Amino acid sequence: MMNMARTRLLTGVSASVAFAVLAGGLAGAADCKPPPLSPQAAALVRPVLSEYLAAHAEEFDSSGRYLRKSAHSKVFERRFGHLLSIHSRAADEAIAALLGFYVGEGPGEELVCEAFKRGKRIKPFLERFEHCLPLTGLEPIDPFFTEISNFRQESLRLIASDMNPCVDE
Repeated sequence: MMNMARTRLLTGVSASVAFAVLAGGLAGAADCKPPPLSPQAAALVRPVLSEYLAAHAEEFDSSGRYLRKSAHSKVFERRFGHLLSIHSRAADEAIAALLGFYVGEGPGEELVCEAFKRGKRIKPFLERFEHCLPLTGLEPIDPFFTEISNFRQESLRLIASDMNPCVDE
């Protein structure tokens, strides 16, 4: 089931991003000690991630087959957009944290773009969470949302190489 889900999620994603997601998402999971989020960052992460998880639970069955649109999707989109509009240290930390979770292809790409735009400001958080997901207060989170997504490493690589991944710029 997980391989089918990976295939479905990676359709349309560039080969380098797909490799980073698969290789990076699984590395070091067994030997990491999850770092806590600051209370301010946790207060930004939890409402976004909890809505995405609720939307996904209503929209897909256990085999990954799409069922219907969830009202949680609109709430997620609104909260996600609001998070991206905040330019604070807590928002930088929250965005770096969310880069470790699968929140959809489009939002995942937006997170990578936003991390690139924030550059040096977000780098310490990306490095802190590079190999180990932070504690969000929503644990346990299904491995489907954590094992295949490590856009933190991809974002660090893009920032270091000054390769703008944002399609609108």
